[in-house]
Amino acid sequence: MSHWNYRIGYNSKTDSYAIYSVYYNDEGDATSTSLTPAVVEAESLEILREELNRMLLALENPVIPMDGFLNDE
Repeated sequence: MSHWNYRIGYNSKTDSYAIYSVYYNDEGDATSTSLTPAVVEAESLEILREELNRMLLALENPVIPMDGFLNDE
């Protein structure tokens, strides 16, 4: 079943890390990412807290190299 989560991505062109939405196929392979880092905005503090907690989970997974996912700029 396809799914998504937040992951830390490393951009070698800018030598920086950021949180991206990463999308997976049914086999669990990362197939695409958001083109820009995640932005957090919510309608309530509770929803904001939940979103930030999902982002913190990204620190528990290996960093994804963004080369190949991001377009050349």
